[in-house]
Amino acid sequence: GKEVIENLVELVKQQEVQPPQPQYAQVYALLGEQYQKQGYADYAVQAWKRGITLFPNDETLSNKLAAAK
Repeated sequence: GKEVIENLVELVKQQEVQPPQPQYAQVYALLGEQYQKQGYADYAVQAWKRGITLFPNDETLSNKLAAAK
């Protein structure tokens, strides 16, 4: 729930000060999923959009954004 979201947000902050690595895209996907589970669809989409901006070739993020529309 909320604690998971807080941990993922912290992880995103840590990752964004490092050079991007493809596996980091998973954190954005998971963060969006957690927001969605908590009923925050707008935040979920924002997380996925941020992730796709950094990782434009990530299929998971692309699929999540497409499904959210």
